[in-house]
Amino acid sequence: YCLDIPFREFPRMTYQDAMNHYGSDKPDLRYECKITNLDHLSSQTNTPADTDLTYCSLTLSNAAEQFSNKTLSQYQDLAKKSYVGTKVAAVKIQEDSWRSKLTKIIPELKWDQFSKEGNVKQGDVLVLAWGKRAHVLSLLGDIRVEFHRDVTSQLNTQPLDLNNPASFNICWIVDFPLFLPLEDESNGVNGAGLESAHHPFTLPHPDDEHLLLTKPLEVRGLHYDLVLNGNEIGGGSIRIHSSALQEQILQLLNIDPTTLQHMIQAFKYGCPPHGGIALGIDRLMSILCQTPTIRDVIAFPKGFGGKDHLSGAPCDIAKEEKDYYHLT
Repeated sequence: YCLDIPFREFPRMTYQDAMNHYGSDKPDLRYECKITNLDHLSSQTNTPADTDLTYCSLTLSNAAEQFSNKTLSQYQDLAKKSYVGTKVAAVKIQEDSWRSKLTKIIPELKWDQFSKEGNVKQGDVLVLAWGKRAHVLSLLGDIRVEFHRDVTSQLNTQPLDLNNPASFNICWIVDFPLFLPLEDESNGVNGAGLESAHHPFTLPHPDDEHLLLTKPLEVRGLHYDLVLNGNEIGGGSIRIHSSALQEQILQLLNIDPTTLQHMIQAFKYGCPPHGGIALGIDRLMSILCQTPTIRDVIAFPKGFGGKDHLSGAPCDIAKEEKDYYHLT
């Protein structure tokens, strides 16, 4: 059947904005609350310039009644398990005692200035996280989604109303970084320690190409994702079509270009700009059917051991077949 959803142009959001405001590169836009950076409130003027320490908050609107000590404990366990070194706390905005509670938790922040900015109101819950920037943003992104899903579950409401266009929050995520840092810095040119954010064949953003050798982590790639309600339902990129640029990217990633000489040589004969996208139809169907896993919408799902019970794959290849295809 066809859903009566009016057509509209999908909005675009940069990767950096998605991480800074939602703590995820596939933000669920059904939930309005955003992450707020609190670094401007710091009273520490002697913090080293290269520090990665950050303070952020998440305001859960009118959540004081639903938010319990057990809820906070669950979030603290999440921080210990998945984001080592990241601290998390929460304060209910009730009466006037919340300012003094915040001062006890993080005394180095100017909470009087925070209250003047009007970021919270009575009945809200302010969730705080501080530590390594990437960990803080991802943790608050997880909390943001988990809390609202818990509320939806407690209210016994459907997370997706197929008859309500507002239930479908689709957006493009663009301007991803071309590279990500590796913890093992032995890889890459001059120990750069880089890996591809998407794949080694993604075209660098033309405005950033001059930074490849000097500031590779600041280079954006022409990679894009299509996101629906916090789920990636499509992804693709514009590809490199220059042999010289492809060799340069492979060298930055410490990948031997000789392993891909067939492709590099083909580029030298002239290759047009090209790109594409792959849509996750199975993921989209699982969202529309409101199933917990894509296994429920795949015609012949594999078993937990990777076995295809329809065809019997994987199985050993007979010697006659190996000989026919010259396989050893």
